[in-house]
Amino acid sequence: AVVVDDHMRTSAPGVWAAGDVIEVPHGLSMLPISGLTGSHAYSQGRVAGANAAGEDRVYDPVWIPWGFMSGDYTIGGFSIGETLAEAMGIPYVVAKGVGVSRARYFPGAARTHVKLLAEPGTLRLIGGQLHGGEGIKERCDFLAFVAKRGATLEDLAWMENIYSPPIGALYEPIQIAAQNGLAEQARAREKVPA
Repeated sequence: AVVVDDHMRTSAPGVWAAGDVIEVPHGLSMLPISGLTGSHAYSQGRVAGANAAGEDRVYDPVWIPWGFMSGDYTIGGFSIGETLAEAMGIPYVVAKGVGVSRARYFPGAARTHVKLLAEPGTLRLIGGQLHGGEGIKERCDFLAFVAKRGATLEDLAWMENIYSPPIGALYEPIQIAAQNGLAEQARAREKVPA
């Protein structure tokens, strides 16, 4: 892989690079990674092009939202999951919840399963996976963005959301998972002897 800085500059003067040939830091671990999606390559290309033209743009470390469909079923996530966290020795707590994509009585409502990973203590979001029907892609994009900004389970537990029965349920599935995670952490603290 070609090593670039946060302006997409290579070590060769006047040369910028983007896309599959480069490596960029992961937002959580800061380890270099490569082979990301087309949306990453597009953003990197815009940063490289702008900087080659004399602007001063930065490409931030990535939190990697991802997803795919199989029939009517969508699976997605962002950053890392439990397997990678364990392999890298990154401690985490889990917050899980199940909600619906829109009001249950509207046609097309689908269960949405959310699993969030957070740092113990701070409860800062570090990864997650989702599966279900509609809205998985948008939730993964949102979670990658707020994780990049340092959001916690507490932030997500009390987030605002749209309640409009044809497009959004009363309780956002992300919010449900975060509230369940906070409740689980409170129960765990109660069990610890003083």
